[in-house]
Amino acid sequence: MSRRWKKSQAKAQVQVREQLPPAPQTPRWTLPDDAFALHDGSEQVGLSILKHLEPAQVEWLAEARLPRGALCIVAGETGTCKSLLAVEWAAGTSQGTGAADAALLAHAVDMPAPLLRARLDAAGANVERVAVATLGWPRPGDDVSLDELDRRVATLAAGMQDGRACKLLVIDNLEAWAGGLDASPCRARIHYFLVKLAELAVRTKTAIVALARLNGPAGGRVATRELAEFSAIAPVVWLLAKDAEEPGRRLLLSVKNSLGPQESPAAFRIEAGRVAWAPEGVELSDTMLAPPSARSVAERQDRECAAEWLISALSDGSVESAELFRQARTCGISAKTLRRAGKDLGLKPTKSKFDGPWVWGSRKSECGSRNEGERAAEQGAAGDACEGGQLVAGKLEVGERVARERERRLELGEVDETHGFSACPVAMR
Repeated sequence: MSRRWKKSQAKAQVQVREQLPPAPQTPRWTLPDDAFALHDGSEQVGLSILKHLEPAQVEWLAEARLPRGALCIVAGETGTCKSLLAVEWAAGTSQGTGAADAALLAHAVDMPAPLLRARLDAAGANVERVAVATLGWPRPGDDVSLDELDRRVATLAAGMQDGRACKLLVIDNLEAWAGGLDASPCRARIHYFLVKLAELAVRTKTAIVALARLNGPAGGRVATRELAEFSAIAPVVWLLAKDAEEPGRRLLLSVKNSLGPQESPAAFRIEAGRVAWAPEGVELSDTMLAPPSARSVAERQDRECAAEWLISALSDGSVESAELFRQARTCGISAKTLRRAGKDLGLKPTKSKFDGPWVWGSRKSECGSRNEGERAAEQGAAGDACEGGQLVAGKLEVGERVARERERRLELGEVDETHGFSACPVAMR
């Protein structure tokens, strides 16, 4: 690189700096309007000057769970008492003495208004400060476009103005309000309706609570994806789930809270038709939200029963693999379940010689050695039941107990018939 080329580059940079305008001495944002649009830009993007905006503090309702002027989503599976919890929040709001201490419950016609009134009375609500908006059954030819969603939001806004700027608006059955009672709406319609509700909350300074139904169990992939979608729209998202460890108890978990501190998990029960909060906090465990599935529990029970049968079958010595599997099929135990049970016990078939058969037997190095005194005591406790060929009868008795347990779970629907043990031991012969 020559010295002449460096001098020419430095001279060009000086000329560029001389052509630039001087730095502004006044603040850059000097427009008096509080909002303006960019030239040839997106109509969905607006700029605001913070100097013309007043700082605001978040006002919370329902024990610092519902923020005014923002959208809050409470999501949960069917049967998690979302509507009862919303009724308690509405009743608590109506008990205030301020001019705006009122609530509007937007529900669907599947929950009759008289039953809703009974729930409010049980919760101690001041019914003079509570109004309802009922979404009726769809009729043939009804408009289901996005314009209809805009009209529904406008109707709710008019109802809130008639209630003298109520503090709380509850959208019960979000799926029905975003679509209809006869069909589930697509995710895009639900998101559009939630965005309109969020705009309404900011405009009216009202706490809007949308009760959403999850299409999968809490902790699953479907529920996690839906909660992530809700978190992209609402600043506050709650998860309402059943406690798998304590039947009858519900858990209220904070998924997102961008307006305040993250709340600790809370638990409540339904007593006499009302929400009874637990006085102490809740420590979450791995099995509270995602308990073992019925299939995994049934498979584990199958392996335990097969392990018990395998111990009994090998108590008299080693057994050839073909004979052992034949006896297992007779007792209703599949080969796959028997192999898994043997793996849990640390057993695997071996060969006594190169061209000999595979043999199953207890291995002292893996299963633990027992001295002759312990074996004698164990045989003495077992009595003479194993003498004279009665050991085989004991094996069959264990197998019959396994088969009965399997048939009982099949009748209760706790396990799929295509997994684990065979439903009919005779069919496997």
